[in-house]
Amino acid sequence: MQTNTIRSSTADSLEAEKTNNGLPHGILTEAHLWDEILKKEIFEMPFLILPVIYKIHGQSYPKETSIVPFGTEYSVERAPTRDISSIRSDTTFWIASQLYHFECEIGSDPEIVHRVFEYDTQSALSCSKNKQLQDSKTLHYPYSAVLFLKPRIKQPDHLTCQIHLPAYSTKDPCKTSCNNYKTQNNTTMKTITYNVGSLKVQSYTIQQIAKEKLFILIPFTPLRFRPLLEKIEHQNYDIGSAKSELTNYFHEIILVLAEAVEEDYLSEANRKDILALLRKGMIRVFHKNNELLQEVIHMTAPILELERETIARLQATVKEKETTILELERETIARLQATVKEKDMEIKALTAHRDAEIEALTANKDAEIEALTANKDAEIEALTANKDAEIEALTANKDAEIEALTAKIFELENRTLHHKKNWKQRLRFLF
Repeated sequence: MQTNTIRSSTADSLEAEKTNNGLPHGILTEAHLWDEILKKEIFEMPFLILPVIYKIHGQSYPKETSIVPFGTEYSVERAPTRDISSIRSDTTFWIASQLYHFECEIGSDPEIVHRVFEYDTQSALSCSKNKQLQDSKTLHYPYSAVLFLKPRIKQPDHLTCQIHLPAYSTKDPCKTSCNNYKTQNNTTMKTITYNVGSLKVQSYTIQQIAKEKLFILIPFTPLRFRPLLEKIEHQNYDIGSAKSELTNYFHEIILVLAEAVEEDYLSEANRKDILALLRKGMIRVFHKNNELLQEVIHMTAPILELERETIARLQATVKEKETTILELERETIARLQATVKEKDMEIKALTAHRDAEIEALTANKDAEIEALTANKDAEIEALTANKDAEIEALTANKDAEIEALTAKIFELENRTLHHKKNWKQRLRFLF
């Protein structure tokens, strides 16, 4: 029952990888796959890179030496457009105080040395900004190397690049790695040779890999079957012979890894990790040939699964599902945020339109109110003027009437006094 579960899980994984051109979930290109395999080996089993460093650069470190990852992505400005773009090196890390840089090359890029130089320059500039380095005016370039993965292509043993720099003063002699020379316009220049190490992965047999402890190269070795696959496709090469070669190759790897475990150079977990990464490389290489792919699956799929392996597989499945859920949640949140932002913009636009309408209506109403107020004020002023005129006229009439009455009263008083005098006189005559 357990075996069936394992094979069912393996079959599901295989179908998923076949639909993705033999690439695991989340891996977009073949170059990306090899880069990630190298990173996984270096950071999960750091001692595996030490023999490669010794092979290329001659630097020896104890097996327990730890490594510290270093940033591999940089933003650069491209001339003449001045566009900002990102560049990413494969793997860069510190060992003690020394920086190392490795690139996996699946093709035959003639500009590979220039690309490595660009990465190394960005790394050196980043290091110069490190406050822990006392000499910030010196650029510390890493020890760099290219792992050529593809078989049967012209690959140089040494990668070099000549760098010409102005020699500003003859009193400042160039070091032994530089050569002074004169240009046509009699300007003194100095030449520095920039060197990059290289290693041709497919030039090593499985036995040589085991002898020199280059086990980190094993997941890349399936690429040596590419010429055989071309023969099968174009020259009707016997598929049975191909299966036999593939089986012998895989069994040889099983043996050398088992010996390394017995010698205590690799742990059992290291062995399984290397085989797991080898399987991913083999699926990518053989994904177009169904017969050989089935042979790969048959050889590399475990028949028995330990409890801890079951737990690890289930945890990996859960983690993958959680990652998918998180991605969906992020996409949903991003979509909702975009919708909210769009609605906010619509609301702002509608609000601005309503505000403009309200301002226009308010302005019209204010104008109407001002016009009505002006008319009412004019009517009130006219009515007030009429009333004032009427009051003045009435006042004038009353004044005239009062004056006339006053005159009559005065006249009557005069008459009364006259009569009184006349009566007094008459009374005097009588008495």
